[in-house]
Amino acid sequence: MTSQHALVHLDPQPDATASDLANEAEDTLWDLPGGWERVLVTHPENQYAGTFPLRNGADPNHPQLLRVSGGTTVRYAGGPVGLLDLHACRTRAADRAARLHDAWAQAVATMPPVRPLADYLSDAKDFVYAGLAFREQPHIKVAVSLAEARLYWADQEALAALDRDAFVERARVQAVTGNSLLQLDGTWLVSPTWADPQTPETAAAEYHQRVNAYLDNLPEDHVIVGADFIR
Repeated sequence: MTSQHALVHLDPQPDATASDLANEAEDTLWDLPGGWERVLVTHPENQYAGTFPLRNGADPNHPQLLRVSGGTTVRYAGGPVGLLDLHACRTRAADRAARLHDAWAQAVATMPPVRPLADYLSDAKDFVYAGLAFREQPHIKVAVSLAEARLYWADQEALAALDRDAFVERARVQAVTGNSLLQLDGTWLVSPTWADPQTPETAAAEYHQRVNAYLDNLPEDHVIVGADFIR
């Protein structure tokens, strides 16, 4: 089973409730090809809920904010763009990456240099075996233990391969973009690194740039929804 962080752009609907918007986003994603098993938006198992912090002064009880049920804190899976603070989301991700890199660098300072995934791929010629061997390194286990949030495989690989500045900037750029974006006109953008995990992350630079620019130029009354798209 694979999980895809899908963003859905919906047009302004002044009379719609948060439930209406969640249902529309789910229905729209179900119509896409791919053999999907579940689409989670406001369900507490949506692991991408909470991507969107609110802007200062935004009404946390706005009827079009998609709140995720369950848990001790309120999390938002989307809403009108004018209420969502995408800049704060990027800054938060960058700060978290900086703290992780600093703590990790200090923790592994006396260890031999970490071997990047590329070395294991060169040795094994098999992506799955190489990936598992890479993640057995004590450096990577330390990173997972230090992370404030779930550290995905791609994040582990980036931590080993990038310097601090590049790792922090990577987190900033990818904080909001997810794995895919369904635009209002039906265009379905998918990150090449999600479609093929063996694709170098550099191949996804255009995707992240395009999605960030798209989101930052949306009118404030348009709606963005983040879903966990599972197959």
